[in-house]
Amino acid sequence: MKRIINISALLAAGIMLLAGCQKEEFSTDQYADDRVALNVYGPQPVMRGGILRFLGSNLDQVTSIVIPGVDPVTDIEVVQAGVPSEIRITVPKDGPEPGLLTLVAADGTEITTKTELTYLEPIEFEGFSPASVHPGDVITIKGDYLNLIHEVIFSENVRVSEKDFESHSRYEIKVEVPVNARTGVIGLGDIDELNSEDPSVFANIINSEEELTVAQPEVTEMTADRWKAGETVTVKGRNFGYVASVLLQGTEVTEFETDAAGTELTFALPAGAADGEAYLVAFSGVEVLAGEYETVVPSGLAAEPSPVKASGTLTISGKDLDLVSSVTLPGQVTVSDYSISDGSVSFSVPDTAQEGDIILGMANGKTVTVAYTLVKPAVTGYSANPAAAGSEISVTGTDLDLVTSVTFGGGIEVAVSEPSETEFTVTVPTTAETGAVSLNLANGASVEGPELAVDKPVACYVTELPAEGEEIYGGTVLILPVANPDVLTGVHVNGSDVNYLLNAASLYVSLPETAGAGTVITLISSNGTVEYTIDCIPNNISNKVIWSGEWACGNWGGNQDLAWGGYDWNSVDLSAGTVTLVVELEQDASATYWQFMLKTGTSWNDLAGFSQIDMTAGQTVIEIPLSQEMLSDLQANNGLIITGANYTLRKLTLRTEASSETVIWEGSTTLTWNTGGRVCIPAAPFENCKAGAKINFYFTQTPDTWSQIQFNYANWTELVFPEIGSSTFKPTDDAAGWGWTFDSRCLTCTLTQEIIDSILASRTDIEDEGAVDCGIILQGDGGNTFTKVTIK
Repeated sequence: MKRIINISALLAAGIMLLAGCQKEEFSTDQYADDRVALNVYGPQPVMRGGILRFLGSNLDQVTSIVIPGVDPVTDIEVVQAGVPSEIRITVPKDGPEPGLLTLVAADGTEITTKTELTYLEPIEFEGFSPASVHPGDVITIKGDYLNLIHEVIFSENVRVSEKDFESHSRYEIKVEVPVNARTGVIGLGDIDELNSEDPSVFANIINSEEELTVAQPEVTEMTADRWKAGETVTVKGRNFGYVASVLLQGTEVTEFETDAAGTELTFALPAGAADGEAYLVAFSGVEVLAGEYETVVPSGLAAEPSPVKASGTLTISGKDLDLVSSVTLPGQVTVSDYSISDGSVSFSVPDTAQEGDIILGMANGKTVTVAYTLVKPAVTGYSANPAAAGSEISVTGTDLDLVTSVTFGGGIEVAVSEPSETEFTVTVPTTAETGAVSLNLANGASVEGPELAVDKPVACYVTELPAEGEEIYGGTVLILPVANPDVLTGVHVNGSDVNYLLNAASLYVSLPETAGAGTVITLISSNGTVEYTIDCIPNNISNKVIWSGEWACGNWGGNQDLAWGGYDWNSVDLSAGTVTLVVELEQDASATYWQFMLKTGTSWNDLAGFSQIDMTAGQTVIEIPLSQEMLSDLQANNGLIITGANYTLRKLTLRTEASSETVIWEGSTTLTWNTGGRVCIPAAPFENCKAGAKINFYFTQTPDTWSQIQFNYANWTELVFPEIGSSTFKPTDDAAGWGWTFDSRCLTCTLTQEIIDSILASRTDIEDEGAVDCGIILQGDGGNTFTKVTIK
């Protein structure tokens, strides 16, 4: 039996927490960070055989505690380590005497309490019955002065307050075993810590000498060891009424059923359960192994058709395919649009798919694979073999609609446009060599076709064109390697003769300033011509970076670097051409909207003629043509302020594009049918004009007024431009189609060779209008005022 003395006066003392001190130095800090320190211990007095608690810092480093009258106690329970920390010991039942306690740390440091430890006795704990119980059973505790006990403590600190005792007297306590109780000793406490208003008060606890055995779930059988997601799993045994959950690999099941006797438990296997062990988790937290299991995966797999054609439907058959939750093709290409029906998985094969193993994934992370192959195109013949370099040939075969490009001998790749299943046409590059032709597919694969013999031109031709992306500027000299240079007689650029120089196998071509995208270079030889199209950059564009760096706008912040003298806006010359402010920026990826705005330095007013821009997601460049209205506002109101929301500014560039137009007439004439109301355009500018050039007529028109313009040669015969189809043009009727405003209209027409020849053949003086060497006459009515005519 165990005893505890409990007297009223001593109980009052028993709730005290007593401070400790270190031999070398006493510290008043509540907690010490870097050393072992004792703040309080208790209860005081304590029961012999009871629990003694110590609070402080780094007490987990204490290796023994010396109590007078007994051997040092080394069986120390660490409740919490570090700062703060708590340790507990059981006071020996026999031999301990009142006195100071000494705590000994691992490094030899000793801490001695300031107060002596005293003892309470003799509450008697004789025992309990029955020794083995089920949760919910009532046990009887025998002893003396049990009326001073206010809580019963089961293993793992499961406490029952005296408020929940079945009965309570001096000699006996009856208490129901909680559902979360475990096998272990029973403790009796003289304070109801569950309902104590002072958490710092320590209870005297005396433990039983024997353990109470509490029944837990027991498993005798688990159905099958291979389960399929969604199927019902049955576990047999007893005491299943105490099960709180079923723990599986990767998931926990809380929804299950048990029979009335508690001998059978069933649950549906979750899709996320992986292979492993199954445990029944009791309310007490005890985990009982039910057994090992393996989850079912699809089997007997086959992919059809084999091979399958890109963009065709592939069907995978087999068993248990309803478990599939993902489909991944070789190259980590995820198929998001697939269907599962009638025990099969079907999806459309992407054009970019590669052949190999398809991975079918399950929700529990397991995977299976099934191999598949793709249809490949095949060449059966060429329309010409040998084929002349630069000529167009037809390629015939099967499944040629899969081809995106072909690679000729010499590694020259050419894109294929709109191939059919059986044929496509392609131009043999002049730089191609004799060799096998490779068919390139959208998935990156290629198929080698038959050899194609390439006959090189006998005329002069380029053996290697400039690399894709190479910047070639108008107004510069382009150097091209050529073959057969001895037969070259001339070079045209966009139909016009240009200067050139031959130096062995190198051809130097003088490009005009206006050479731009799609520039056509024609090599003229004594025995033929060869034509090439090359993208150039007109030499009429200049870029001036006026700001660069990294500025985060945030939510309507302001960048004033180009305001208040930060940039000289008087240096911007709009007469030099079209000036565009190019803004380079990076959007904030975490935002859902992005805004851009320009203001002036004076009072942060909106820039004249500019409205806020709401950017689209991913936009990185904004181009803003500068008008005279904008520039005047910047010059008069202290420069430019950049603002908006949710972007980082990277660079600001002023791009000036000089006009490539040549003004051939300029003035201000409102058309009529009479003398003084006609525009007479001189013929001389057309002498060097090439077919395909554009003529631009700039004019304004009285709003909402019907009008017409008549075009004539100088000999008064009708001039019909291909864009109009008639010698008379009615701009009011056609305004919607041209997208004009009434105060800003430009009619652009094409000068064909026939029109140019007719202008030069009919040139004459128009005496009534005072026009010398006239080539074109405009007349009409309805308030059309012409201001300028240009050729481009």
